[in-house]
Amino acid sequence: SAARNVASSFCVGVIAFPPRGPGNEGKSPSSEMVGAALRLAVLFAGLVSGLALHLGDVERRSELRLEREELVSAEALVATAGRRLQAVIETRNSTAALAPNVTTALEKEQESLQDLFGHLKGNIAKYNRREEEGKKKHQEMIDRLQERLKHDQEELQSSNISAFEHEMLVNRTRMEENELKYWSRGRELQHGVFHSNLKMTHGLMSKVKTVMQAYEEMLAKGKISPELGKALKSASYKS
Repeated sequence: SAARNVASSFCVGVIAFPPRGPGNEGKSPSSEMVGAALRLAVLFAGLVSGLALHLGDVERRSELRLEREELVSAEALVATAGRRLQAVIETRNSTAALAPNVTTALEKEQESLQDLFGHLKGNIAKYNRREEEGKKKHQEMIDRLQERLKHDQEELQSSNISAFEHEMLVNRTRMEENELKYWSRGRELQHGVFHSNLKMTHGLMSKVKTVMQAYEEMLAKGKISPELGKALKSASYKS
């Protein structure tokens, strides 16, 4: 992992370039210095790993928040378009033709709804693609961590390791267990968000279709059926 690579570089640097001071000139690093450097490397790796996981969480939550805000904004747009059409229906003379400026306004709203429907349809494809990619990525990471953890746990059972090596392995397995929990829990959350966004988007698309149908009928006939009027009223309010 990136944390291990950073820790290894840090450790090598400490060992290769020990602190300079009186009596240290020309001397090789002592076993105590090597041990201290390795302990610092493990600690540093844990900090780097924890920071990386935290930043990953922040990035994912930010992305999900933006997606949810987009869906909420889209729902508000549909509701507004529905109420505008209702206002036209309630204020016009049903026997008269639609005024040119009203027709133009309705056609513009209809075009916006069609664009929104296409965008939502594209989002569903994006959600499905990301779900498959995320599932694969998480499983690959979990498999690697489980393999690494199993190896280190087996090393811990060895009777010919030193106390220092035992300490190192304990710290390393703790890091791996934490990473494994993070990736497993992250997969569960990702899958839950996928279903939530999918359900919300499908529901929103259904509302958009209803409002578009009402606009289409209004533009074609100058009025809408009572059944469609009820469906329009229901789609014109945020859930």
